[in-house]
Formats: sequence, structure tokens, C-alpha cells
Amino acid sequence: MLKFWSIGGFQEGKPVGPKRKRNMKPSELNMPKAADIESEIENLKKKIIEAKGSSDPVMIESTEKLKEDVDKEITNAFISLGLQEKLESVKLELSKTPTGPPNQPLNSKLKEKVDKIMEEFRRNLSRSGAYLGLKQKLEKLEKLNMGS
Repeated sequence: MLKFWSIGGFQEGKPVGPKRKRNMKPSELNMPKAADIESEIENLKKKIIEAKGSSDPVMIESTEKLKEDVDKEITNAFISLGLQEKLESVKLELSKTPTGPPNQPLNSKLKEKVDKIMEEFRRNLSRSGAYLGLKQKLEKLEKLNMGS
């Protein structure tokens, strides 16, 4: 039975001449090296960052202003909802906990407290008519973050 490779047909079990055998092996000369691939990936990453970074300065300024406005309104909402004291107590507990690696997760009690505060904030924020301006700004900020 004939086997067909890129060099032509040959029969299985019969010895193949060195010239034909050499041609059966995949060429490793044209294979890119790992270092070449890594450098190409780094170049592509730099190009992506440059493309993202070269956006309109007016757009960047308006995005920063929107972030500041949202931050102020969230702070005011926390204060008006009476969650400021709870947030301060969590901050105090967080400062008391020993600092480990930056990626270390919070302990479970602290995480539960933060989750409760955020759930209460979201529940109060979702009431009809409450904090419409803040909701709209959060939606705009989310759209901007998704687009970039």
C-alpha cells in the first residue's frame, strides 16, 4: 500500500533512501523561536496600549469628571442612607487586620460585613425615584468602561 506525503508515494516497511527520508521530516528552520514569539506578543501589547492611550483628551477629561461626580454622589448617598458609620467601622477593622500580600482575600467576617453594606446600598438605590442622577451617571460610567 502506498503512503503519500508531500514528497510523493512510498511503501510502508521498505527502507527509504536518506534523501527522501530527510524530506519527510518537518522543517524546523522556518519555525519561530519562543523568544521571537514572546517579543512579538510584547510588541502587540505595546501597540494595544498606545491605541487605547491615544484617545481624545476632552473625552478623558469628561470621564475623569464623571468619575469624580459619581464618587461624590455615592459618598453623599452613603451618608444620607446612614451607612457612613458602618463603612467607617469596616475601614477601621480593615486597618487593624495584619497586612499580607496585596492579592490576599479578606477574612470571611469582614467580607460578610462589606457584602451586607453593599447589598443594603443597592437595595436602597434600587427604590423607585431614589437617586436617579446617581443611577444615570453610574450607567454612563459603565458604558464608557465597556467601550474602552
